[in-house]
Order: sequence, then structure tokens, then C-alpha cells
Amino acid sequence: MNKIAGNVLITLGMIGIGFFITYRGTAIPLKELWFVLSLTVAIAGAFILAKNVIRNSKFGAVDDAEFIRVQELKSSGEKVSLTLDNCEVKTRSFVQQIGGDEMPDRAQMIDGIFAPERNYQAQETVQTYIRLQQEYDGRIFNFYSPPVTMGEESLRFYLSEANRIFLYIDRRNPRNYYFDFQNG
Repeated sequence: MNKIAGNVLITLGMIGIGFFITYRGTAIPLKELWFVLSLTVAIAGAFILAKNVIRNSKFGAVDDAEFIRVQELKSSGEKVSLTLDNCEVKTRSFVQQIGGDEMPDRAQMIDGIFAPERNYQAQETVQTYIRLQQEYDGRIFNFYSPPVTMGEESLRFYLSEANRIFLYIDRRNPRNYYFDFQNG
């Protein structure tokens, strides 16, 4: 909804700016004031649109509760800079079958009796993640990042660059943590 409102305000503002910048008549008094008003409407629309775009792209369209949780962790949690020395890069893979969701036709059913792999394809999915092991209050905790789209070697190179990925850990509850890949 904010995206639509932002686009509408930008459009109206630009139409007003275009009109009043070329207006030479006398029927509308104070054309400069109307020009400034149109400019203000366009800027307000751009602000609404930019706020919506930044919020959705920077945090992956997370809901408000998750956004607040991440901000609290960033402000009050322990900040750990991840490097190749203090963490591990791991991969996991699994195979998933890709096939039509619809009911197979007669020919596919007969083919499936003799060679089931003809109707479905197996696709291997490889996920890369980071694991950090750290001790809190005499207990060892494992921190796992969400899967990333980079390959294992790319993630290792990314980690070798200083201060590119951070982990924020809640000091009172180490199970509450957040991997920040946005700083790089």
C-alpha cells in the first residue's frame, strides 16, 4: 500500500512541477507557491517509497517483531567478528524430486511402471552455512547461520576479508542470535 501511495504522490508532484514550471498564465495566482507545493508532494512520495524499499530490501521483508529483535541485538548484544580462524564453513546437500504437481496422463502412468525416473527429475541442492562454537557460562553453544547462496569457496573468501560478517549474541540468552551479512 505504501508503494502505491508513494508512486501516486510522486506522479502527482511531477505533474504539478511540470505544469507550474511552464505555466505563463494569470488565472492561477502565486504559481511559485503551487510549484513548491508540488515539489513537496513529490518529495513526500519519494520518501514514502524509499522507506518502503529500504525496509523490504535491507531486512529481507521481515516483520516488525523480527526487525525489533534484530535492532535490540545489534544495540545491546555481543558483537563477534567472524573470520576463518574462529568459525567453520560447512555445506550440506539434499536431493529433491521435481515433477509435475498435476495428475499424470495415461502415457506417463505406463512409463512410470517401467522407468519411474522418466516422470520426475532429481535435483541436488547444496547449502552453505557458517558454524561458530563459543562458550557461555561454562556451556558450549553452537551458532549456525542461515543457508547462504554462495558456494563454500566464495564464502571462505568472503570471511577472509576483515570485518565482513558479524554475529550478534544476546548476553542473557545465547540462543537468541543474529548473523549480519549486510555489512560487507
